[in-house]
Amino acid sequence: MTTAPVVPTGPSPDAPGAPGTVKTAGLAIASLVAGILGLCTAGLGGIAGLILGVIALKKIGRSGGALRGCGLAIAGLIVSVCTVLVWMLAAVVVGVLLLGPSSKEVEKDRSPVKRAAAPAVAQPALAAPTAAAPADLALADAPDFWEDFFDDSNGFTGPPLTEEMIAEAEAALGYRLPQSYLRLIRVKNGGSPKRQAYPTGKTGWADDHVRVVEILGIGGTWGIVGSRHWSREWGYPDVGVVVGETPSAGHDTIMLDYSECGPEGEPRVIHVETETRDAPEVQVLAPDFETFLRGLVDHRPFDEEIDRALEGLKKPSPGMR
Repeated sequence: MTTAPVVPTGPSPDAPGAPGTVKTAGLAIASLVAGILGLCTAGLGGIAGLILGVIALKKIGRSGGALRGCGLAIAGLIVSVCTVLVWMLAAVVVGVLLLGPSSKEVEKDRSPVKRAAAPAVAQPALAAPTAAAPADLALADAPDFWEDFFDDSNGFTGPPLTEEMIAEAEAALGYRLPQSYLRLIRVKNGGSPKRQAYPTGKTGWADDHVRVVEILGIGGTWGIVGSRHWSREWGYPDVGVVVGETPSAGHDTIMLDYSECGPEGEPRVIHVETETRDAPEVQVLAPDFETFLRGLVDHRPFDEEIDRALEGLKKPSPGMR
């Protein structure tokens, strides 16, 4: 009698979910490895880890218990997300450092930027007006002083002034311009004063006064924004803004000096001479710009005095006849 073979009734060892056949999902391991490698691949590994982790979780869920590794897949997802976020943050920081405003561009912001204190300059006593000043100062106190300040020439006159032009000039220069200066150039944006002499002490150009032939406006060919270029070209001290032209065409000049008040303060007015043996010579003319404007007097008496002195030099002395 032949015995029939026994057929096993349990699940096949090769069937999904059968004991001894549960495997770790390779995609879960790959997700974790890719997430870690993302730290040295600029976040690209992290992106791959996210994709692999999601696919791994789906396969594990559909395997009916034949695949394991949910913890590895979740860990891979977390590491991958962190890796991507770290590289995104690093990219933002690098972008700000490389593409953010430079120090020069910051100076061009509309609110003037405070700069380091400028070197101090000599502070001689303010010169008292000469005897020729009182009559002209009376004219300066007239109600139409501002409207009648300039003559009719337009060689140094800029375009009609706007608030945008003022803001751009202050941002470019790094200084807040005096209100008296802005009041003047709102009437006429730069030009030649009718009264051009400011009585003062001896300079390299005259014994008793400084001559200013032009007050610079904003914009145009001769605007004050070119002040820094002129300072570098002529060697003026880095203390402020060139605001007035003299007959020497650059060898001396009139400046707003912010060295004591700071970029936001009320600057004094100084005369700077560069035709010297050593450093430029600086003479304080007035404590503020309006005082300087109101101290200007008719230059013709000074010119006549110079002419008489020159005529005297031309006459031969009695012993030489």
